[in-house]
Amino acid sequence: MIPSSQALKILGNPIHLAENLTSPNRISQGFGGMPPNSQMAALYASWGLLGHNGIDIMCAEGEPVYAAHSGTIIEYSPSLTTGVGLRLLSDPIEWLGRTVQFKTVLWHLVPGPEVTSGRVFKGQRLAKGDNTGFSTGNHLHFGLDAKVGLNDLFEGNGYGGHIDPRYFLENYTDPLDPFIKGTLNLPDIVLSPVEVAIRSIRIVFGNSWGPAPVFIRRGLVSRGI
Repeated sequence: MIPSSQALKILGNPIHLAENLTSPNRISQGFGGMPPNSQMAALYASWGLLGHNGIDIMCAEGEPVYAAHSGTIIEYSPSLTTGVGLRLLSDPIEWLGRTVQFKTVLWHLVPGPEVTSGRVFKGQRLAKGDNTGFSTGNHLHFGLDAKVGLNDLFEGNGYGGHIDPRYFLENYTDPLDPFIKGTLNLPDIVLSPVEVAIRSIRIVFGNSWGPAPVFIRRGLVSRGI
């Protein structure tokens, strides 16, 4: 997993009226867990997901939704069944020694978004929040994926390559886990002794990374295992 210290604080808030996403009830469902609704949980499982592959931000019906970064709209879904939504791809940026493009997902929008294609800029108004598709109430599903070419950087992570976007939001200040949720170990990512120590401590709470002496003894630390 990638340490949270390596997250890039590059994303603006997709809902400006929720500038403080740490305020009570603004995020109704976080990243990773299965929803309490059994039908929705079964739907996630049918998609091959281990849990929620984004965050749900509460919003009023018709609340404006904005681009969290500059880039290009690469997909527009007009479907009232699966949900009205947009997928945006950022301009290339260097991260973790790779040239990546971040893809963001904005879903459950009001039909007929204001912008459905072409270039967009960070903070540009794109659509309005709603409850279209597989949803139980008005909210914005906000997802984040890191792409290297056509491939997901964290392919096979159980969340369709998506990672927790909270770590990348400029204004998110609530405490977060020391490792970015949804990320996987990459072969050339080096963990510092402090990060190895954190992993060693967290094994007590059910993680399966193994104690630091094992990593050091086997020479795996330098390989980011």
